[in-house]
Amino acid sequence: MLAVLCDLGLESYIAKDAAPPGFDNPQSPMKDKEVAPKKWHEGDAKARTRIELVVGDTEMVHLSGADTAKEMWDQLCMVKEAKGRIGVLATCRTLYHMEADGNNFDLVEHISKLRRLQKELHLMDNKVNDEDFVMILLTSLPESWDVYTSTYLGSSGNKPILRSHELIAILYEEDCQRKGRTSEAAGSSFQAKSFVKGRGKSDSDKECYNCHKKGHMAKDCWSKGGGSEGKGPKGRGSGKGGHQSNQATEKTN
Repeated sequence: MLAVLCDLGLESYIAKDAAPPGFDNPQSPMKDKEVAPKKWHEGDAKARTRIELVVGDTEMVHLSGADTAKEMWDQLCMVKEAKGRIGVLATCRTLYHMEADGNNFDLVEHISKLRRLQKELHLMDNKVNDEDFVMILLTSLPESWDVYTSTYLGSSGNKPILRSHELIAILYEEDCQRKGRTSEAAGSSFQAKSFVKGRGKSDSDKECYNCHKKGHMAKDCWSKGGGSEGKGPKGRGSGKGGHQSNQATEKTN
């Protein structure tokens, strides 16, 4: 809002000494006594209009009773400064007490939230220096990162020597490696389960696609059309006899 008023050359109407021009010298021309106040009130009206256009409908109540742009400005500053201090306190509390969710942890999203809070504080003229941000980031990580961060802190004598963007790059690399190891472990587990599932069926549950009876497979079937047709101990070449011999032998085994 102040930038808008300055751009239009209306900042003098909200200054501490803003007031209509007065003429203590009785020798001043009558024309100046009439023109100057009129010009000032016109400028003040423009400043009041700009302030009303910028202020939202919900905050118009804070302008009630103000007759000049300076009065409007003073009333807004009184309200905004009180809200501003509360906003700074709330944002600081959120930033310094930020804790990541260990179950559904997303490093990129977590760091983005911290950076947003840091930027908000900077806009409120409450800067968080880089060293403090590094410590906030390290202490906000899940417990699964404790070994990694402890190693880092131990090697640096408990005093971070990297800038925040350098630390973030290191954490991103570690996060990618962790995700890669997790994916490989999940793939190996899936393969193992698939192997066990395939091997889990007993021979008695297997069905022959040739004779459609259980207990053997088509490649071992002695019946006609089977992989071992006519190779049974009895009735070689006989589909019916071969199949019966096949069943008898398998039951014996």
